[in-house]
Amino acid sequence: MLVDVPTTSAATFAQKVTSVTSEERVLLLCSYVPFFVIPLCIGVDMAFRLHKLASAGIRAVESSKEK
Repeated sequence: MLVDVPTTSAATFAQKVTSVTSEERVLLLCSYVPFFVIPLCIGVDMAFRLHKLASAGIRAVESSKEK
């Protein structure tokens, strides 16, 4: 996992350990943002749509009971 990879330093460079710089870590983590934001927006949109449908159904049931 990216968080577990050590940050590049003189010690990691001398030992030839695979590491990433802070700038590379930020760039890699930023590349994952769309994969979080887009499904989040889709989920929020669906929640509002379901709420609207459920409210309409509840109102329809309540109005049919009143008759």
